[in-house]
Amino acid sequence: MAAITVTQFRCALYARVSTKDKGQEVENQLCQLREFASRNGWTMVAEYIDHESGKVSDRAQFQQMFEDASQRKFDVLLFWSLDRLSREGVLPTLQHLQRLTSYGIGYRSFTEQYFDSCGIFRDAVIAIVATVAKQERIRISERVRAGLATARHKGQRLGRPRCSFPAPASNPCAKKASPGARSRRNSIPTQPRRGEPTSRGHQLTDSRQSIPNKGSTTVSIRLMLMPLAIQIVT
Repeated sequence: MAAITVTQFRCALYARVSTKDKGQEVENQLCQLREFASRNGWTMVAEYIDHESGKVSDRAQFQQMFEDASQRKFDVLLFWSLDRLSREGVLPTLQHLQRLTSYGIGYRSFTEQYFDSCGIFRDAVIAIVATVAKQERIRISERVRAGLATARHKGQRLGRPRCSFPAPASNPCAKKASPGARSRRNSIPTQPRRGEPTSRGHQLTDSRQSIPNKGSTTVSIRLMLMPLAIQIVT
């Protein structure tokens, strides 16, 4: 498979101006980029232009450029300067360049010759990206440990919060008895059961034992009236 020569590069241009860049036109960047690409014999296949701040990466043309790069629709991305590509910070900007490299896409800054993945500084740029990424991970780890130490010093509980289950709701239909009703209810005497002592110490017996039967009553009356009948006869 023959190596790709310089004259066979398909070039894409990226230009950006912010709303705060008063008096600047994106056409000023594009004119210089087109001339540079033509001078190097590159074939321009696409131009991506954004009119918004470079501090965010969710720019429409910026994201479209990465989508086309993943599909290898061009071979090299040419931009006027690194801050035109991104102003998100050192690490995010270098990560964007590394993302292009992972797609097999080269990049070149028009005003910064050392940002050239196609030239002699290619290995240096990759080393810078790896070093910055490593240092950023170390700083993040240090900040996390410092934050945990500060929280422990303040007595804050670390880890997941404890699970708390809500108490069962009371029956809304149940009526609450008033204190007066409870006292009246407690003062009502209860009927003792059969065989249990009453409040006066007497034992409750069967009602049938206290009421004599009909035959014994008749005999008692006759015995009471017998002396009176004898007196009348005599």
